[in-house]
Amino acid sequence: MVARGKAKFEDVLDIIGHNGCMQWIIVLFSIAQESSVGLVIYFLVFAESKTPSWTCDAVLSGNVTTTVLGGGNSSINGFSGYLLNSTQDVCPLTSCSNITYDVGYTSIVTEWGLICDKQYFAKMTVSLVLLGMGLGTIVAGQLADMFGRRKVILGSWALVMIFHSSLGFMPSYPIYIIFRILGAMAAGSIASISCVLPSEYVGPKGRVVVSLRMGWRVGAYVITGLAFGIREWRHLAFACGLFFLPLFPVACFLMPESARWSIQKGRFEEAMYWLKMIARFNRKPCPDMELLQEIAGAENKEKQELRRYTYIDLFKGKEYALRTFLLTFSWFSLSLNEYGLVTMTSSLTGGVYTNMALMTTFNLFVRSSAMIVLNIKWIGRKRGFALYTSFAVLCTVTVMILELTGYTKNNQMAKTWLVIATFGGMSGAWSSCFLFAQELYPSLLRGLATSIGNIAIRIGGVIAPQIVLLGDVHPSLTFIILGSFNAVSVILVLLFIPETLKTPLPEDLPPKKWKRKVAGSASENEEMIDKEMAD
Repeated sequence: MVARGKAKFEDVLDIIGHNGCMQWIIVLFSIAQESSVGLVIYFLVFAESKTPSWTCDAVLSGNVTTTVLGGGNSSINGFSGYLLNSTQDVCPLTSCSNITYDVGYTSIVTEWGLICDKQYFAKMTVSLVLLGMGLGTIVAGQLADMFGRRKVILGSWALVMIFHSSLGFMPSYPIYIIFRILGAMAAGSIASISCVLPSEYVGPKGRVVVSLRMGWRVGAYVITGLAFGIREWRHLAFACGLFFLPLFPVACFLMPESARWSIQKGRFEEAMYWLKMIARFNRKPCPDMELLQEIAGAENKEKQELRRYTYIDLFKGKEYALRTFLLTFSWFSLSLNEYGLVTMTSSLTGGVYTNMALMTTFNLFVRSSAMIVLNIKWIGRKRGFALYTSFAVLCTVTVMILELTGYTKNNQMAKTWLVIATFGGMSGAWSSCFLFAQELYPSLLRGLATSIGNIAIRIGGVIAPQIVLLGDVHPSLTFIILGSFNAVSVILVLLFIPETLKTPLPEDLPPKKWKRKVAGSASENEEMIDKEMAD
């Protein structure tokens, strides 16, 4: 039995094992659940975001019927069609008949004719999906605290399967988008808490694996393979929704509830049941009930302390306000760029399947390299963030220049490779941002800092497709905006964020009172007025 000072949950892990067989089973379940989120997100690349090339028969003035070419590869992109042997605009399609799409697959665009004046609906779908994920993220934490991690994760996973597979039955776009948003809300719930459960059971080595969030990339690989073999979007929706169905009943049987949560709620018998199961799998002894009761007292005391702090506390004091603003802006900027690039993936030269596979592979490579680069003494977290983000900015600026000079008209592959490189560079920057959230705040504020960063990510994801639409005005405009946000982010981080590599984690909490200076009559009579904040 471990020697006891102040009882804590790590004492339980010392007994049942930190990185045993059962812990890795839990991690694998987490990866599968996050992969389902990846399927929901990247479904937009293959079924929602691309406007394909199309032709139709248009009746012009003088009752002359002419073939019209429009869409993805036409000379005039976006909202205007290009008329063969003419310059007449045929959008909206009131004069068009016999519309034919020049693609080897179907999508909601080809199903419901989301072209010309309706093209905006396809991009709006992407924003609504990401908005749904944001709503799911907001409510997931509260639901998990009320009902437990296990119930919320498994319930959300089931809802993702139900709503996503149901997309194949949707008769119209309005009903489709309702089910799409509901599925995205369930996916947002998984994305928010799927890593919490394994993090509470594994040791430091396991937490490194969990923090990489590999499930998103696994989901990207899975849907790329499925979409390559399944070209009908309704069938693809079925396959994505039901892909992990065989694993679901296994998870219902083996995936435990958070013993820490059960202890905090006073459900000692429930906690003991799951701990016994984990100990049996790991071939370790089981902790006694007395230890769990001691932990409950300590956990509840810490929980009461945590309740004294809210999002407002992240902005109390100049130092914390600046850190929170920069953290939020950096996460927003990276999200704006990443979701913007994902949205335009289907329109890049080289094939959407090849591009998606390359982007995912490069992302995994760079994110893995960040584990080494960000720990190099002369680079650290801050310079590492600047290094990766500056690389992304350089690629973005290069694309912008190529677009402005017209070079990409005959060399689209150069643009494709630069976009893939940009996507990879930002994956390393993401690793820095996650570390900033953990290393710039004391323990009682780290969860709040991560949560506000996730909210910024969802806002950036909602806005990103609208930024991509500006490419219809001029192809370089999208890259000017995306590159500018990342460039500003690099400058602000280098100027105002302290280096956190090998520095002690902060313990000083922000002041409990707002303070402001009021000018007085004497030189030194600056009166400090304290404004009490509600706990």
